[in-house]
Amino acid sequence: MVLSDDEWSRRILCSDGACIGVIGPDGQCKECGKAYTGDLPLPVSDGPTDEDDTAAQSGDGDEAWDDFFSETDPEDGEDPVPDPEWKNRILCPDGNCIGVIGPDGRCGECGKSVSESGDDNLTASASGEDAAGTESHDHADSTPA
Repeated sequence: MVLSDDEWSRRILCSDGACIGVIGPDGQCKECGKAYTGDLPLPVSDGPTDEDDTAAQSGDGDEAWDDFFSETDPEDGEDPVPDPEWKNRILCPDGNCIGVIGPDGRCGECGKSVSESGDDNLTASASGEDAAGTESHDHADSTPA
């Protein structure tokens, strides 16, 4: 769905500064569900227009994105092999950060250290030890840090 310039300028953003959503026809944010604070500046559209339906029928819609983000290659029909490190990653302890803790014990995005979190289990996981302080051997295929 591609918005025209007019539709783009009529969007009403969520009044919560930490949210990325837009206000729907019911006066609620489509992302976080909060009601818009204050009077709505413009009438909000009730939904997709005929133009949106035409784009979807002509194949100009989200199919390209669906193909791009699909988990399998449509040509081989096989499920992808999961990366073993994906399950072993440690997310940044800062709830507002999207980073992952690297081998140095720091977040790759914000630089925060695991030890700054105060969570002994998280600190031990990042160093390859269990909560008791002994070395963990959960990951047979991982290399020592």
